Amino acid sequence: NSRDVTALGIWVSFAVTSISLLSGIWEESISFRADWAFLITKTSASVMLLFSLSCWATLQMKWLHHDTPTFAITMERMLHAILPLSSAAVMTYCMASVIALNTDMKEAVASLFPLAFAALFSLGIGTHGALISSFRSVPPSQDETRESGSPAKLSDVSGAIAIPDGRCLSLVLVFLPPLSHVMTFRHRLLYAYASWDDWLELMLALTTPYMLHYLLILLDKIWWKSSLPII
Repeated sequence: NSRDVTALGIWVSFAVTSISLLSGIWEESISFRADWAFLITKTSASVMLLFSLSCWATLQMKWLHHDTPTFAITMERMLHAILPLSSAAVMTYCMASVIALNTDMKEAVASLFPLAFAALFSLGIGTHGALISSFRSVPPSQDETRESGSPAKLSDVSGAIAIPDGRCLSLVLVFLPPLSHVMTFRHRLLYAYASWDDWLELMLALTTPYMLHYLLILLDKIWWKSSLPII
């Protein structure tokens, strides 16, 4: 029927667009002599963003909520888990590209890239972490523990982001920006005459994501904090 055709059309469009993006990696690497790791990361973030948009478009079909509620809940959680990461990566790349093309500050942009990503990513986590699932009515703070005192199961938690997804988002926020900085400036940091500015930038890349994550915990935007390791 028409509703199935509409849903199929959304995901066929996603598949076609994703394939076109993936097929452009080889051509772009030849034309611009770009780094393969950079191209794969950029394309993966774009595909993830398209996947999030496809999930959102599919969830607008109300019949899906009644016919396949489990599938709808899974799709909603994937949407809220992927969107903060993909949108932060794409937005940071666009900002860095504009600044690098219009100014002669490519080295400064490379240093600020992990910090800008951490700021946008933490904003996305704070926004989506506070959301309640459309399929639940109990706030996460009340749903973590039942009246009997036993811990709530994963299926009972009412947050739009599930506990395992939230834990992964927290770990990515804390560790990905400093790892990106180290990989970008590894030759300079290992150089015997590395300056104090190089080590200061490294300390900023190490501490800024952690402080942003801690700020989200203080603001009670990360309700899965009880399941996090000490980071």
